[in-house]
Amino acid sequence: IFRSMESGPTSTAGGCEKRGAVLVADDSASIRTRLALLVGRMPGVSTVVQAASDQEVMEALGRIRPFVALIDVHLDDHGGGALLERIKQQFPATVLVAMTRYSGPQLAANYRACGADYCFDKTSELELLLQTIGRLSPLDEKNEPHKENP
Repeated sequence: IFRSMESGPTSTAGGCEKRGAVLVADDSASIRTRLALLVGRMPGVSTVVQAASDQEVMEALGRIRPFVALIDVHLDDHGGGALLERIKQQFPATVLVAMTRYSGPQLAANYRACGADYCFDKTSELELLLQTIGRLSPLDEKNEPHKENP
């Protein structure tokens, strides 16, 4: 597991241990590194942790409790469904984003049924994926909690 842009732990609502923490999990080191760099530069993201296997995913989730986890559904060639279900059961406060190289409404529906909150084709919907993470971040551009509107 590789960490970048690490800051100290803070408590947050919703069971997240670190504000602005994101987990990026993909078995391809080049994709994982590229996503981690792009996500790590985003306002509101203070920590990016990378994982290359389902075991590393579960260990990282238990340790940092990120606000969002980006999971390649074909991590370790398991097809993703079982891992998505396990993550959602054990870490329900984490927003779960399924990433795939294929798209389609039926595929997205299958991954949502397994617990994914969002599903993106990582080859053609990268910009939409990054925009979604930006909207979900509990931190603003200064890495401070978003202020609630009265």
